[in-house]
Amino acid sequence: MTPGDILAEAAALIDERGQDYGSIEDNFANIASISNAMLGRDLTAYDVAMILASVKFARLRQSPYKLDNFLDGVNYLAFAATMRPLEPHRPEHMPAQSDILDMLGARIRERDDV
Repeated sequence: MTPGDILAEAAALIDERGQDYGSIEDNFANIASISNAMLGRDLTAYDVAMILASVKFARLRQSPYKLDNFLDGVNYLAFAATMRPLEPHRPEHMPAQSDILDMLGARIRERDDV
C-alpha cells in the first residue's frame, strides 16, 4: 500500500462514517458538549479531535499492525487541522510542549525500568 492509497482509504472512511454519524463538526461538537458536562471542562471540537488522535497513537503502540488505527489517526489529525484555532492561544493551565515531552520521556523510562 502506498501513502496515496492510505490517504484515499482514509478519505473514503470519512464519507462512509459521515453517513452513519453525521457531519464531523456536529459530531465532535456533541462529543465536546457531553464531555464538558461529564468532566466540568471547556473542551472544543478541536480538543476532541486531538484526544481521539491520541487514542489512536496509544493503540498503535499496542497494535502497530492494525491499519484501522493509522487510517483513523490520519483522519482525526485532518479534522483537528480544520478545527484548529486561528490564533495562538495557550491556556494558563496548559504546559509547554517541551514540558509535555519531558513528562512523557520520564514515564517511558519508568515503564522500561519496571
